[in-house]
Amino acid sequence: MSQQTQNMKSLITLNQSAVIEATLHFDDRKKEADIFALGMRFYKYHKHDLALVFFHKALAMNENNAEAYVNVGNIYYKRGDKATAANFWKYAIEINPNLEKAYLNLGNYCYEQGDTEQAISYWLIMQSINPMDENVLYNLGIGYEKKNNLFMSNFYYKKYLERATFDRGSSKYEKIVKKTWNLKKKAMHNFNLGLKCQKQKEFLKALKAYLAIIQGYPDHMKANLNAGSICFMYEKYEDSVKYWSTAFLIDSYNQKNTANLAIAYDKLEQFSYAYCFYKRFLDFEVDEKSFEKVKIEERMVEIEKLLGDKNAYYSSHYSKAESFSKDKEYLKALVEYENCNLLKPDNEELIKKIEVLQATMFPEDILSLRYMETGSKALEKLDISVAMHCFKTAYDFNPHAEHISELKQKMYRCAKIIEKLDEHHQKI
Repeated sequence: MSQQTQNMKSLITLNQSAVIEATLHFDDRKKEADIFALGMRFYKYHKHDLALVFFHKALAMNENNAEAYVNVGNIYYKRGDKATAANFWKYAIEINPNLEKAYLNLGNYCYEQGDTEQAISYWLIMQSINPMDENVLYNLGIGYEKKNNLFMSNFYYKKYLERATFDRGSSKYEKIVKKTWNLKKKAMHNFNLGLKCQKQKEFLKALKAYLAIIQGYPDHMKANLNAGSICFMYEKYEDSVKYWSTAFLIDSYNQKNTANLAIAYDKLEQFSYAYCFYKRFLDFEVDEKSFEKVKIEERMVEIEKLLGDKNAYYSSHYSKAESFSKDKEYLKALVEYENCNLLKPDNEELIKKIEVLQATMFPEDILSLRYMETGSKALEKLDISVAMHCFKTAYDFNPHAEHISELKQKMYRCAKIIEKLDEHHQKI
């Protein structure tokens, strides 16, 4: 037994009357799983002293039972000894880094202690392990709202409302629904006003309406796009970049916005950014002979000459990415790391950072791939109903993922098989 394990076990104080009562349930035939199950049973019925004895016994049988440490921590938390509880949860993570309950609990503990930054860190790890957990999505929304980061707060509230199953009808669910509805209602009024002013060529009044939306609802896509367009018209290119960059964070698959952002950076003579966003645009499936693509390709040649050695710009983008990452601005950090990769590709360390951030911010993409793989195996066995269910679930997770074209082909193949089966049954 390691010294740290001995230290952790020494923190567990057992009630002697509970120890005596627990002996009634012990015998040599019971395995660790049986002892742990008894602990969970007594924990469920709020007999914490008795549950603690069984978890302690389970740990005597297996000192690496991380679940037992989590539940010991839960008991100490309920008793009000939260610092000790946190120590047990941290130790559980050392044993099993994928123990989502421990991350959720530690995040909650840190949030209660006023350490919102650390709370968000724990919750993000848990979300990457289990993207479908609605509680952690709600917590992340609350955490970013506490930091006054409304963009990220709305980002997670939206995910929470999409995924919430057990919380539907609860007070916290209704609270977020109401908050979201009020934002959308106010935004709709200002957006209609902005469109009306734009139509009448009262562009500054329109901009004022759009900015009123963005102030309380920073992830309103169309308000950011329109505000950026008006700023561009008045040659306020820095402001255009500000609003179009937000729109890009909301939807990085928007081709038009990507091209506009590149042009705005080009106007500002921030050529490393212009290069990165022009390159992103060219990575889309664009008509090879389109006038827009030809012009951008020509401009890319000119910008590459202006940039010269692109490595000279790499460090600037990298330091910005690191700064954003430190401030938990992970979407912005991801964009900057991707810029680095576009300027100097095939850096393994950089690619790993990008993959980690993608898994942190969009873990549903990983689940989408897993469902597609499961569906593909079912399709090979001609288990079409299972295949279609998996493919549909994969599509719902992320309809814009890189593998969507392949997914659609597989769904089309399933549809054709179903069509042939129907024709066969009709003939019979």
